[in-house]
Amino acid sequence: MNVDVRQMSTKHGAKTGFQIEHIFSRNDENVGYFKDPNDFENRRNNIGALLVLKGNENISSGNEKYIDKLKTYIKGPIWAQTLCKDFYHANPAINTFNEELKKKSSVSFHSIETFDTESMEKRSLLLYELVKIIWEID
Repeated sequence: MNVDVRQMSTKHGAKTGFQIEHIFSRNDENVGYFKDPNDFENRRNNIGALLVLKGNENISSGNEKYIDKLKTYIKGPIWAQTLCKDFYHANPAINTFNEELKKKSSVSFHSIETFDTESMEKRSLLLYELVKIIWEID
């Protein structure tokens, strides 16, 4: 891990704390992935569409398009980095982890170039499968 769990879960200040990041910013492109603006507002809080970013990184990415947010995500905690193609370059540890994960479930980590509702659902399933493995739930 590149960030201590205690720090991530207890620090909330603007400079050193962590804040929730919505992958789906409020912009026309993202709203277009949903059936209407109400659906967007209700579903953008899905666990598969949320990240935790340090300090002002969340605010600095603002309402950027997803492709631009990836520049911030590659510097964030690992869950954010897994969205980025460069995370997988010369990273044998993630390749090994993915092989083991595939043996235990139907999911794996991979970069996501366009984040839409299907991507959100896949990220939710990935998190669900990871939690089942960690907590040894059938």
